[in-house]
Amino acid sequence: MILEAEIIKNQANSSITESRKKQLGQYFTPAPIAQFMAPLFQNNHESVRILVAIQAIHLAVLHQFGKLLTYKSVSEKLVDFIESQVVQTIDHPDCSNRFFESQEVSMRHQIISCAWWLLQDWPKNLYLAWLNGSVRYNQLLKDFDNSPEWYSEMIKMLKVDYRKRLTRRNNHY
Repeated sequence: MILEAEIIKNQANSSITESRKKQLGQYFTPAPIAQFMAPLFQNNHESVRILVAIQAIHLAVLHQFGKLLTYKSVSEKLVDFIESQVVQTIDHPDCSNRFFESQEVSMRHQIISCAWWLLQDWPKNLYLAWLNGSVRYNQLLKDFDNSPEWYSEMIKMLKVDYRKRLTRRNNHY
């Protein structure tokens, strides 16, 4: 059944242009990820809930932040910044693990919490992390094809010269 869904998903993907997907915020979970996630949920047919498109779009951004938090070039500064904002000790992820999904379960929970903090109070928390120099414009778009329009529009606003960012930071604090 999952293979059949993957075939239908691929057919739908090929019939919709990239610009239209961006407008719709279309995001399909690949079959291997769906297979991984399926056992994480209780099988309760009486209260089955469908993940609506808007939630899936936010999960795509949440996943992007999770990836950022495990990139060696981003992780230390970003985790330190989040730790200073939430006033809580946060362990640093093992950046030798290339993928977020390969982290220990407890670390994945922590990474998701940090990623959720960046998405929470949108776009203020991400903007503060950027102002602090904890994350750069190019890192926010790295390996994030077909990002939702609301996300990419916000990130485009962060494409400014480093000195301008410092000026904004000094005016903000």
